[in-house]
Amino acid sequence: MLAAPDVDASALWAGFPALARFRCPACERCYCAAHWVEVPVFDDGFYDFTTGTCPRGHEAMIDD
Repeated sequence: MLAAPDVDASALWAGFPALARFRCPACERCYCAAHWVEVPVFDDGFYDFTTGTCPRGHEAMIDD
């Protein structure tokens, strides 16, 4: 889990969600890329978005 005492990930998520993909909105914890289980989603053969599951089992869209 990432720890940065001077960074408020919740505020970053609220204002700029594309910059806070490391944060799980369900458990409000931050994880590095190695801890997310990523699944790319395709629509008619073209990349659409990527979902990720955090170590606690919450799913979130981490790239679109």
